Amino acid sequence: MPTLLQEPLLGFSSPSPHHPPVPGLNRISEINSTSLSALEDLQELDLGGQHVRLVIRNNAFSGQRLLRKLVLDITD
Repeated sequence: MPTLLQEPLLGFSSPSPHHPPVPGLNRISEINSTSLSALEDLQELDLGGQHVRLVIRNNAFSGQRLLRKLVLDITD
């Protein structure tokens, strides 16, 4: 099953590259070291409200030097 991050995430139009719009329901199953590689300027990431099990691999955020807010709220 492909993850949302393997889909063309940058296909969304956005007034700001730092706050791209995302779907309201997260169905991201895995984030690995290359998942966010094209988003070096990412400052905030909300992974809360997952509707599938999320696996975060080693070095998943190693390229996000500007990331200042990461939300990992768990919902059942």
